[in-house]
Amino acid sequence: MSKLRGLPQDDTDVRFSKTLAYLLRHGAEKHGLPMRKDGFVRVSDLLQEPTLKTLTFPHLRHLVESNAKKRFVLFYGVDPSPNRPERRKKQQGKTKKTAASAAAAEQEIHPETEAGEELPLLPIEPPQVPPYPAAQSSSSSQPSPPPPQSSTPPAPASNPAEGEWFIRAAQGHSIQTVTTEHLDPITQADEAGLQKVGEMVHGTKSELWESIHVLTSTGTIHSTLPPSSLAGPRANSTLYIYLSLPTLLSRQPEPVPVFVSTNNVILTPGDSNGVIPASMFHKVVRLRRELPDRTAAISAGQGPEEAESGVRGQVAPTVGDEAQEPGQAQTQAQAEQTAKPKRDRKNREKPLKPTFIEEIIWEDGVVVDPPQRVE
Repeated sequence: MSKLRGLPQDDTDVRFSKTLAYLLRHGAEKHGLPMRKDGFVRVSDLLQEPTLKTLTFPHLRHLVESNAKKRFVLFYGVDPSPNRPERRKKQQGKTKKTAASAAAAEQEIHPETEAGEELPLLPIEPPQVPPYPAAQSSSSSQPSPPPPQSSTPPAPASNPAEGEWFIRAAQGHSIQTVTTEHLDPITQADEAGLQKVGEMVHGTKSELWESIHVLTSTGTIHSTLPPSSLAGPRANSTLYIYLSLPTLLSRQPEPVPVFVSTNNVILTPGDSNGVIPASMFHKVVRLRRELPDRTAAISAGQGPEEAESGVRGQVAPTVGDEAQEPGQAQTQAQAEQTAKPKRDRKNREKPLKPTFIEEIIWEDGVVVDPPQRVE
């Protein structure tokens, strides 16, 4: 990865956030970043990534704290594990399978670093961190000064008691070595469990419905509870797949695991095949765009008053010597221009706004035909 992720016209903070999300969710192995089972990587290792060479620690902390969906978690503490894995060379062009093979080969060389030897991080009081300059001048209209280049994160501690900074993505990992230990499991569909997950929904595109037979474990499920205002389906979603916690946990022969992340996103690895079949969907709601009938809108008084000012249909003056006073002769071009009706910009027709209709097209494993409109 030679440049920041995102579009060139995106804000720099947005591009930094997208790059962090990629590295911490999907690209750590490929880029040689040592990652723990709980998804944490050392900040000092992360900031050695060439793409992030201009990112300072105060700026990184600002990105974490200002992220609207709370996608990242910072932690200061001690890793009591007996061995600290080192950064490896970037695995260019390697697939996940070859990356896993390389990790297995390294495991044979260093058996003391096996998964069972990794111990939980121990939290300690973090040191004071200088604020990012943009945060100081956010109330001013003046442009923010560039971040100080000397603001760097603490170096990895040689003494385990000193502590260091770690960072992880709150959820969304595709890296197979990351476990679910950092997530909150929901094991009962009781009142407490239902309060935690609320109404679970996955948003996607309505045109994909005919091809959706299962919901894969890569799909993100969100809660409609107030805390999920930090997350929620994408704003451009037009198909909403609702899931039921009792249905998932009563799945036979094994229940479908359900977890809640630190940023209130509901997660599930699916069944033993890594999917949630459509037969387990509680309901599917489609958002359909509908344009109102212009004639009906005008008759109801909702359309424009009159598209033209009344000059439409007027006949141009006759062009001829006998019909013109001296000094009032018009050229043929002027006559044609006069014959054109003048457009009244004030009362011109305005496009009618579309309405969006919610309709249930699937409920409890059965197609709803015709769709049931949600009032």
